[in-house]
Amino acid sequence: MDYSINFSSKAIKFILEAMEFRLQKYKEQLSELTDEDEISDMGNDCYFLEAIAEDLKKYQLVNRSQHLELYKLSKQQPFIDKELASAPTHSLEDKVRFPIPNYNISKDKVAKIQVENQIPGIEKKLIPLGCMESFEVWLPKIDRAILLDEDIKLLKNDCARIEKICDRLFSLLDCICSDSYKWRENVDELEKITSWEIAQKKLLECGFKYQAIAIDYEPTQISPRSNNFLVSNSDVESWDAIPEKWIVTLYNFEQSEFGFGYKLNSAPICFEMQISRKLHPEVNRSEAEMEKISPPCSSASLT
Repeated sequence: MDYSINFSSKAIKFILEAMEFRLQKYKEQLSELTDEDEISDMGNDCYFLEAIAEDLKKYQLVNRSQHLELYKLSKQQPFIDKELASAPTHSLEDKVRFPIPNYNISKDKVAKIQVENQIPGIEKKLIPLGCMESFEVWLPKIDRAILLDEDIKLLKNDCARIEKICDRLFSLLDCICSDSYKWRENVDELEKITSWEIAQKKLLECGFKYQAIAIDYEPTQISPRSNNFLVSNSDVESWDAIPEKWIVTLYNFEQSEFGFGYKLNSAPICFEMQISRKLHPEVNRSEAEMEKISPPCSSASLT
């Protein structure tokens, strides 16, 4: 039996006790009945109640096991310390959630509205890391937004914390330095970034002095491999499963063209982290069958 509702342990225990009480009453009544139809009906009720009770007992065991595993996970030492995972509070915290004006007005008007109303150009985002862990970062809201003085101060002060998080992530995940999407073709030939110190050397090589760091998360994506997937009614022959990834982008600031506020300049390189660096295996199902090998789990073909 499939129970779509996640019952608590107390609720399951209460239901089982009620069923046992009802079954006991049925059995007492059965001994007093003489009509065959009534005996048959009550016997069927007993049978179904016993079957449901057995299912609930099995569910209770599974539910207890799942809660135990979650409890163990919640008690284990986090990969990123709680203090490190928490982002600092914005000095304009009460206005952080205010939306940036939409595309119906010009950029300079957007900037004026931001400055006049003290609307921050950054927002706090929760970045997942496993089923029981996450950390907070401050990220730019949209490209059209400028940054206020308060935004700049916060991002600069938060830089050291993000560096420590990056260092932890680089030690755990496969990380590579990317300057374009071409890196996907020869991903195994690229140098692996294993510490923040190595990342800093890469930044020095390209002559970029960063003042802020952002970490963003992209979940697993399933996308067509065909170049014509945007064409209506086109056939997609094969698909790719692109694993989840964490992207580290580095910024510095400069005065905006409007004479007030700041804009972000991103580094010519970024750092991408994944559980596996092999993103696009070039073996589809038809080729695999010809070579008598199984296709990789990250690639599927409809041919």
